[in-house]
Amino acid sequence: MSDQGIPFGKVPPEILSQFALSRTGARRREVVIGPDIGVDAAAVDIDGDILVLSTDPITGAGKNAGWLAVHVACNDIAVHGARPVALLVTLLLPGESATAHLDRLTTDIDRAARDVDVAIVGGHTEVSGAVTRPVAVLTAIGRVERSKLIQPAAARAGDDVVLVGSAAIEGTAILATDFADELRPAVGADVVERAQGFWDGVSIVTAALLAAEIGAIAMHDCTEGGIITAVHEFAVATGLGVRVVVESIHRREETDVIASHFSVDPLALVSSGALLVAARRELDIASRLRDAGFQAARIGEFTATGRRLLLRGKSIPLVPPARDELWRLLEERAGI
Repeated sequence: MSDQGIPFGKVPPEILSQFALSRTGARRREVVIGPDIGVDAAAVDIDGDILVLSTDPITGAGKNAGWLAVHVACNDIAVHGARPVALLVTLLLPGESATAHLDRLTTDIDRAARDVDVAIVGGHTEVSGAVTRPVAVLTAIGRVERSKLIQPAAARAGDDVVLVGSAAIEGTAILATDFADELRPAVGADVVERAQGFWDGVSIVTAALLAAEIGAIAMHDCTEGGIITAVHEFAVATGLGVRVVVESIHRREETDVIASHFSVDPLALVSSGALLVAARRELDIASRLRDAGFQAARIGEFTATGRRLLLRGKSIPLVPPARDELWRLLEERAGI
């Protein structure tokens, strides 16, 4: 816990609404999408061109933080139907081993930026006594025609909720990498090696841009708090209710094995690499995404009211976890 009594991780929505979302500066006519719960990026109209912008820090990952930072930032752009084009990179480094940290982070960031075909156009780097380990904060910038901009408000009751990808891809990769020595004798070196390969699956840019082309009405990427939090955020952003069948949420075997070892809930574990899509039911967008080679399944639907999970046939309230399971585990291991 911090000195304000807020758990590490995302600031709870009610506190964010009180202290941040109520203080958003001047009103500008250029703003098409502004800050809100469950909204992944901002959109600004500059003389008819729509720029989509998003900022994300990486604080929970150790190794591969640079790679993850690029993909997390670009994912937020793509869910609005925009193609990422540029990145601003801010790196805060502790004094000890600063050069080594800088070398590792910039190598990973460059590699990931090439992977999604975006340019690094600026940023800021400094060594600071305010951090005890490296912190990467990336701002991604994308572009889309106004007629093709995807906004959460377009969803309506009766639309399918489709999950593209699997739960806890990012969280599984982090645990398999940062706790590899502990995991190998417990679950097997082969499981750990396969799970470390999940880093290659944290981008949803290609899937999101394809979904936008074939009829997605709204999209939301799954990050901190896992699939359960993402579904709740998606419903809040659309202003709708939602009903999701828990058993329809795809998980990989390696995720279940590693989650069981650490006694964490994979549905509340950070999940970059998974994408939620809202689409009209008649489009059967899940089938079309599977035909294109993506793991995709209809997991539920938007409703006029109420936010519920169906678990083994029983309807229960959809309540997002207080914090991501990764943060809970790291705090327990640190004795916080």
